[in-house]
Amino acid sequence: MIPVFQFHIAFVLKKYSFLSIGKHHQYTEAIDEEELIKNFDRLQELIAGNSQMVLVLSGVFIEHLENKNPALVKTIQTGIKKKTIILVGTTYHCSLASLYSPGLFKEQIKMHRAIVKKVFDCTTEIFYNTANLYFDKLAALYSELGIASVVAPISEWHLNGRSSNQVFKGKDD
Repeated sequence: MIPVFQFHIAFVLKKYSFLSIGKHHQYTEAIDEEELIKNFDRLQELIAGNSQMVLVLSGVFIEHLENKNPALVKTIQTGIKKKTIILVGTTYHCSLASLYSPGLFKEQIKMHRAIVKKVFDCTTEIFYNTANLYFDKLAALYSELGIASVVAPISEWHLNGRSSNQVFKGKDD
């Protein structure tokens, strides 16, 4: 079994009053640098402690990683080349866009692919939606974007008595 680890740095929205419209354009709080460093340290520990792993890194996390910890970027690049790290695609902002806007969802996937290519010089082959969301209408979107493999939750109802220890293929495969 290969462990899967997900990292994301969330934007925290500022309290913004109606009277601030047009005056203040900084809508988010500053990133908590201490929390960011803790995340980088934890990721470094996990890489050192696992011979093989799967990483789900949001685009926002990759941005901060690239700007603040280039040595860790190199470590991940080396792991990807050695095939000890498998990088999985996700949405750029770790958002729930798949529930609300197919257009925004597709855009965030494309944005994530672009930063992964730029920073790690690789293309992800597996996709992990935020909160592991999956519903049947997403299959067409995944197909349109060329996503062949998706991590999806196990549901006893969907399995209909079959084992969860297998790979399931779509009806067109």
